[in-house]
Amino acid sequence: SDGKVIGYLKQKDFTAKELISSGVAVERNGRLYDTLEKRLIIPIINSMGDVIAFGGRDLEGKSPAKYKNTAETPLFSKSKNIFAINLVKKSRHKGSIIVVEGYMDVIALTKAGINGVVASMGTALTSQQARLIKRFSQDVYICFDGDSAGQEATLRGLEILKSAGLSVKVIDIPENYDPDEYVRKYGKEGFEALMQKALPLADFKILTQEKRHNIKSAE
Repeated sequence: SDGKVIGYLKQKDFTAKELISSGVAVERNGRLYDTLEKRLIIPIINSMGDVIAFGGRDLEGKSPAKYKNTAETPLFSKSKNIFAINLVKKSRHKGSIIVVEGYMDVIALTKAGINGVVASMGTALTSQQARLIKRFSQDVYICFDGDSAGQEATLRGLEILKSAGLSVKVIDIPENYDPDEYVRKYGKEGFEALMQKALPLADFKILTQEKRHNIKSAE
């Protein structure tokens, strides 16, 4: 039988074609399956307040993809949207924007009392996303994961944001932490302390090279 989500939507008279084209369902061997089964479901809402897709956080720890989105559709393109930008607009936030990677980073930081947090949804930042951010602030912090992949994504994102004319700094998360984990352990004050030490592009590039080549600054 159909899963609960698919069964419910069919009762609401959505067709199989509509469920597949919206990204909510995928067809395998003639059956429909929930695209985000066994995941915490998070709505992705654009700056106009419309739900355009869904994200899912793996709850079992068995998937190679911690985060997964419904498929790209005519309504939803990751490269053109920023998660939680609707909250920035709704709150009329006037300060800096903090760009993180995932939904849970946004949720954890916002819960801790840090405002203006949005997520790139795990993709490298694009010029379209940079222009969208620029509508709400000229000052941006990037705060990606502390591992090497996160640092490489940070460097690419910095160049794109600077090319869009934004003032950009990097919040350097200690290795093996992501923003969600860090703020849950050290709280708002701990995260704000990292913001106070945020690095401009040139300094972050030097730090990245030092870490990559295991270079220690002279004491």
